[in-house]
This record gives sequence, structure tokens and C-alpha cells, in this order.
Amino acid sequence: LSAGGYTYTVSDADGCTATGSFEVSDPNLLTLSVTTEVDESCNESNDGSASVTASGGTAPYSFAWSGGSVTQASTTANPNEVTGLAAGTYIVTVTDALNCTAVQTIEIDQPPVLNIQLISQANVDCFGSSTGEVVVDATGGVAPFTYSIESEPTGSTASVAGNTIEDMMVGDYTIRVTDANLCTKDLAVVITQPAAALDITTTAAVLTQPTCNDSEDGSIDITVAGGTAPYLYLWNTGSTDEDLYGLGTGTYSVVVTDANGCTIPGGDYTITAPAAIVLTTPVVTDANCAGGESGSVVLGVTSGGTSPYTYALSTGESNQTGTFTGLSAGGYTYTVSDADGCTATGSFEVSDPNLLTLSVTTEVDESCNESN
Repeated sequence: LSAGGYTYTVSDADGCTATGSFEVSDPNLLTLSVTTEVDESCNESNDGSASVTASGGTAPYSFAWSGGSVTQASTTANPNEVTGLAAGTYIVTVTDALNCTAVQTIEIDQPPVLNIQLISQANVDCFGSSTGEVVVDATGGVAPFTYSIESEPTGSTASVAGNTIEDMMVGDYTIRVTDANLCTKDLAVVITQPAAALDITTTAAVLTQPTCNDSEDGSIDITVAGGTAPYLYLWNTGSTDEDLYGLGTGTYSVVVTDANGCTIPGGDYTITAPAAIVLTTPVVTDANCAGGESGSVVLGVTSGGTSPYTYALSTGESNQTGTFTGLSAGGYTYTVSDADGCTATGSFEVSDPNLLTLSVTTEVDESCNESN
């Protein structure tokens, strides 16, 4: 019988009757309401939960959960809760003492998969410095996001500014993103640097000194290694060549810049010309007789230059002794050349003595023949 009022009649064998009435009542309606529904905090974290509350019907109640990642046997706690849920659809059924039932469907969701991706990376530009930098970005998860350095090389002074990690030295890093639900995702980053520091001293510069005191044929040949090629050069002379040529006495320096803007100074390099050839005063012996070729000279070098020396007269004669004979009176120039071809010039004068003359002062004949 359903709930409601009823009348009835009783008749006996002789047709006699009697009437009566009665009421069939309903219990309160059994209902099941969702009191909490908590989604997974992170994708596939299996930490969702839900709870329901039964009312009406006839206590006590029993609850059965099914679907998704859980199948729970009948329990009687009211409110009734399940935890550790993965994303999915769940059905909970409540049954009261009279086997009346009510059903609720609950949907547990999850956020998108949290990921962290590398947007850009700048490696260390100069060996041993901390100029590396990476920019990262998060996708999925639940905004807002924060970024942190979970592991870094010993001695690192890297810092985080928003989604940029800066002041990074060479080495291995782990960058972590954390979303609003405290879900995390890590990204491994390797910062590199040039294989070696910019170097200008390991291979010594080759200096070629000037040949002579007044010549400009010295040179500086440098060798640059390390850093990142190509290299730029700027000498204190203004030259942008790698090596310098045509140099005289002086002090020279250079700044080398590599492709990453790293710099290294070179020098000072000293170019020193040899001392000038200093000539002795010629020792001249004048000619014996006027018009004769009996003069001579001794030439020499006081200092400077590189022996042996060659002496050449303006007459075309030359030797390595510096002594010349058979010279007539007159002016001479000479050139002294050393072993490197450096020269010095000088002059000297060979004089004649006064011309020897003989004059007849008297002339007297014999007074007599053969008188003597």
C-alpha cells in the first residue's frame, strides 16, 4: 500500500457487513546531498576528496561509493567522506533502514599538467664570469606561478627575477616552477662557457728589434688564444692589426677583444734600436812631398753598431781595417758599415807640405881655361 487513507468493509457468510478505516503513512523523504567536493590539487596527484550527507528516510544509513579510482564498501558514518581520489566520475548510494535509497553523482576534476619550458638561454660570455641567464615559462597548472633555483653549482650567486634566472656561472642547474596549488615541475639547465680564458701571455710575443739606430723595421708578433674568436685588436698606435711592423724605438701595448666582448691587455712591449755607430777621429798622415801619394789615414769606431765593420773611401777603396795609404792631398769622405748594414759617415783632409823649390843664387865662370 502506498501512503494514504483507506476504508474497508467486512462481510460474513450471511451477508452481514461492518466497515472501518485506517491510514498508511510515509517516512520523511530520503535525500542525499553533496557537502564537499575537492578536485585534485595537481594533475594525477590523487588527492581529491568528496563527502555527502544523508537526511530523511529511516536511520541508520549505509553508504556505498563506486567509480573513478575507488570502490568503497558500505560505511555508516554520516556525513560520509572519501579521500585520495583521482580525477573521474563517482557514484555514491545511501540506503536507509527500510532499504530506501538515494543516489548522487560527483565529478572530480584535475588541473592541466604543469610544465616548465626554456624560453631563452645565454651562456657565460667570458671564462670564469657569472653572466649566464635563462628565461623560463610555465604552462598548465594553476596560476600564479613562482620560480626558484633548486640546485646549482658550488659558489653560484645566481638569482631569480620573475621568470628570469640571472648571474649564472658555468654548471648544472635545476629550475623549479611552483603553481598556486603548490604543484611543482623541474627543468634541468646546463650553462656553458668558453673552453679557456682569453689569453695573450702563454705564447710569448715575438719582438724583432730595429736593425739600426735610425731604422724602423722592428716588429711585434703576438699570439692570442682562448675566449671566443674572432678577435679584435687595438694598439696604442691606433693600429687594428694583429701584429705591428715598421717599428722604431718605443713602448707598445694592445687590447684584444673577443667575439663576446671579453677583453685582455697585452704589453707593454719595448722596442729598442741599437746604439748609433760612433766614429773615432781620423788619424791622418799628410803626404811627404807635394803632389805625391804618400798620405794615409786610420779610421775606427768608438762604439755602437755590430762588428765587423767595413770602411769605404770616396775613392772607391774599402777594407775592414780602416787603414788607407797612398793618399794624395785632398778632402775625403768615408762610410763605415757594420755587420747589420748600419752606416755612419765622416770626412778628413790630407795635406801637402810646402812645395820643395831650388833657385840659382850666383853663377861665376872659370877665370882661366881649366883653372877650376
